[in-house]
Amino acid sequence: MTRPAAWREDEPPVRTILEAAVSAAAEALGAQGDVIGDSGADPRFELFHAANSICSQKVRTVLAHHEIGDRSHTMNIFAGQTYFPSHVRLRMMGCRHLGLPLVTTHTGSTSVSRGGCDPAVVPTLVDWQAGEVLVDSKRICNYLDSLVDEPRRLRPDRLVAAIDAEIDVIDHLPNYQMLAVPPWARTPGPPPAAAATAASSLARRSGAARPIWPTSPGTRPWCRPTR
Repeated sequence: MTRPAAWREDEPPVRTILEAAVSAAAEALGAQGDVIGDSGADPRFELFHAANSICSQKVRTVLAHHEIGDRSHTMNIFAGQTYFPSHVRLRMMGCRHLGLPLVTTHTGSTSVSRGGCDPAVVPTLVDWQAGEVLVDSKRICNYLDSLVDEPRRLRPDRLVAAIDAEIDVIDHLPNYQMLAVPPWARTPGPPPAAAATAASSLARRSGAARPIWPTSPGTRPWCRPTR
């Protein structure tokens, strides 16, 4: 896997370690990723994400809005790919950079500042120019947004405080999937036989969220559930 030429002159050890970590994470997925957008063969950014991850969707939206290219690595959450040791090691580099404790319990919230840094989720963004691993979708989105000229930003200077206040409200709430609880799950004890059968069937099919690849190369796949 080649990297930007700026990294080839007298690479310090930390950059060599980062390159090895990203290569290992990509190799564990069995592919070198797809270049998205018109950013050349070696884009500045490398994104590990999942089609059905809300937090990944946020980052992909900002990348697309600002037409920022990247090398895309799509991961399968249902197959447990975000728990691959190589990906966890890569994210741990970002967690250490944040200086926050690791997550200790699952609240359903995406807030890293309150819940801690989770090393087994997505998205994970690598900025090869800065030599950094970024985790936490809110921070990634703000980071990407800060790279463009102020008039084009999604958070213009005059509205940053108001926008951030609203984002914090959403960031501290559980993901909407947490609110979708079947009636039998609200009471103690095992689920009824019918619910157990349905859950088993869903588990067998949960990996069947197939990407529908567009005909034009270098664009992101849409995803739909299959029956």
